[in-house]
Amino acid sequence: MPNFTPGALKTAVVQIPVSPAGLSCQAVLFLGPDASTVAATSGEVAFVSTGNQQQISLLVVMPANIGTYHVYLGIYSEGALLTGFAGSEDVVIMSQGELLTVTDLTVNPATINVGQPVTIKASYINNNSFTLTGPFDFPIDSPVLESPVFWDYTTGLEVAPGESQELIREFTPQKAGIYTIRAGALSVPLEVTAFLPSGTATVNAYAPRLGQNWIVRASVYNTGEIPYTYRCVFSFADQTKEAAVTVNPGNQPPFGFTNSPPVTFAVPSQPGTYVIKLDLYVGDLLLYSYSGTYILK
Repeated sequence: MPNFTPGALKTAVVQIPVSPAGLSCQAVLFLGPDASTVAATSGEVAFVSTGNQQQISLLVVMPANIGTYHVYLGIYSEGALLTGFAGSEDVVIMSQGELLTVTDLTVNPATINVGQPVTIKASYINNNSFTLTGPFDFPIDSPVLESPVFWDYTTGLEVAPGESQELIREFTPQKAGIYTIRAGALSVPLEVTAFLPSGTATVNAYAPRLGQNWIVRASVYNTGEIPYTYRCVFSFADQTKEAAVTVNPGNQPPFGFTNSPPVTFAVPSQPGTYVIKLDLYVGDLLLYSYSGTYILK
């Protein structure tokens, strides 16, 4: 069963026996859900019968709508139908994404809280004889969504015949529920819970020194129910730095912290009073703020 994409221009080559020779004829090929509904057509292609089997080429722009279509061919002469044929195979119009063969699909982590990102990874190959060009519409659906959303569009991405590629994208759900991530024929579930994230943090660093680089970390405590990826936003001396760290639940003060990756500040050379500020986020939700003051001489 041939698979094509919407709007693709294809040539159908048919063998037509018409006799007697010398008739002025027209061949019309069309696609449709039934013999009375035309979804795409070649229009009339004129030819003169030879009395024997002859080959006619007909150009057809594939239908715009995804679906399965029957193939019909009519042979006319002077407006009268001489004969008609129904194709032995249907034509299937598929999206670019459906034409890709997806070999692997993962979502990590598989359980998250509202507002947390997940990483979606899909491996695929183009097993067709033609190049596929994005966008590839890989959907995410859920009873909590009014309509499916698409985790990948990849506009302009080209995949040559036989070529394998890997897509990695992030998705951040805003409602609790069970989601289904789809790519090609594969699908994986994603559970989104409604636990409210919580956590605290302090600055973990030696005292800064004038005119030197200062390495700073955040010690993060997860006081919530599930693992969270925290955004640690530092501000010091008109500089802003950010680091992310994933912390498991049960890391309670004062000893159960997890350190963020380090950030580096340039400490001014002028003596004075300087404030380090740390804002702790999950997604865009501010959970906690900390500040410390240093008097540098």
